[in-house]
Amino acid sequence: MVPTSGADSDRNRSCWRFLGLGEREQSWEMHLIVCSTDYPPLHGGIARYTYNVARTLARHDRVTVLAVRTPGWKEFDVGQTFMTVRVPNVPLLREALLLRAILQIHRAEPIDWILNAVWFPCGLLAHLSHNICGIKYVVAAYGSEIFDDQVTWRRAVKRLFRVWKDYMLQRAALVLPVSHYTRKRLVEAGVSTPMMVLNSGVDTEVFRPGPKSPLLMSRLGLDPAAIILLTVGRLDLHKGHDVVICALPLVLKEVPQVVYVIVGEGLERRRLEQLVDSLGLSGHVKMVGGAEEADLVDYYNLCDLFVMPSREIPGRLDLVEGFGIAFLEAGACGKPVVGGNSGGVPDAVLDGVTGLLVDPLDPQAIARAVVRLCKDRDYAKQLGQNGRRRCEEELNWTSLSTKLHRALSEIAMVGP
Repeated sequence: MVPTSGADSDRNRSCWRFLGLGEREQSWEMHLIVCSTDYPPLHGGIARYTYNVARTLARHDRVTVLAVRTPGWKEFDVGQTFMTVRVPNVPLLREALLLRAILQIHRAEPIDWILNAVWFPCGLLAHLSHNICGIKYVVAAYGSEIFDDQVTWRRAVKRLFRVWKDYMLQRAALVLPVSHYTRKRLVEAGVSTPMMVLNSGVDTEVFRPGPKSPLLMSRLGLDPAAIILLTVGRLDLHKGHDVVICALPLVLKEVPQVVYVIVGEGLERRRLEQLVDSLGLSGHVKMVGGAEEADLVDYYNLCDLFVMPSREIPGRLDLVEGFGIAFLEAGACGKPVVGGNSGGVPDAVLDGVTGLLVDPLDPQAIARAVVRLCKDRDYAKQLGQNGRRRCEEELNWTSLSTKLHRALSEIAMVGP
């Protein structure tokens, strides 16, 4: 706990009021800032990772989230148990305002740690804060965002900061790769900073086993006897939707009642639709578009098997599965999974324990795994139960935040 005098408390209250945070309680273990420009109500894995880290750390630490304003932010923030400071989402202005907020908060009440969801721009701002006033910082690393290339203009802009990024990572007190794959890539890039693999987690109270929704079955026009395969994720080239579609004719020879449901939007949609048509699979593939996060649990419980054979694309470092939180969400709902043996997927899917890992480029391997789990329902059920148990015991946000809290506390005890 950071002690405060009466004068300090008065100054703290003034600062919190200035930032629009109101009064603050004075009981906590550490004072943490969680900084992210990718944060709810935005969707996506990094946004959920950041929110859940903040939400669960706030049970024993003072947490303030620094984020940008996005549609629906006021309604989202009002229901949280921790404070959130939002700045306009305008390039350059947002960076300046985030840095100002960090320094103002630190002057009012010393910050123990800045946790950065991504290195750009928040990790760079934390590095500036460290240089200005010595605040320790942690940087999370997922996969594609840490690699340098010029595939898109956004990544080309980030590449201009490569030297600063490398220096910032070296000066961090701790780097949090989301998988052993990401850790390996960081080491190969020359990062020698202490690292702790912190997998993504899942909210097991939200994602839990349940019956198939009759309303959703009806809306999708699914026969009650159908065996449903599911993929949830953006329609990006590396996710493997196309290889699953190519595997379907082989699957249908053995299990003719299979239907493949695809939830997500993305650049690959038109190509996937053309592939479905060319293979004559329109009656066995349903592309339902995007879904609200609140509806995802119904989709997971709708399926009999979750499949996502993510792969690495040569020359496309922007398309890498650093972990694959959808595997955990399916597992938390008690579903067996089939994943591509690439990237960080082996951290999310334990081969032969919670699911099966396959060659993501081989339609026959995917078909064999799918057919096996469709026919051997006892084995499939056991994998699903193991996946649920693993989420309950290891990969839930309470366990993961406790692991992170202990690591930060130990480093703080050692000192700078």
